[in-house]
Amino acid sequence: MLPDEKNAALLWDMLVHAREVLGFVAGKTYEDYRENRLLRLAVERLVQIIGEAAYCVSRPYRDANPQSP
Repeated sequence: MLPDEKNAALLWDMLVHAREVLGFVAGKTYEDYRENRLLRLAVERLVQIIGEAAYCVSRPYRDANPQSP
């Protein structure tokens, strides 16, 4: 099942924000993450946005695509 326009937009937002997280933490250690409050807040906010988008993906699309985490 291909996503409709709304689901596609949500999936795209999730991908973009996940890539941003990867960019923010690239080359950082856990200790760097723990000590940098600004980095933690940015990553936590992006993960929150990803979660909110995931929650909004339609049930029929999620059911038809169980391989998508």
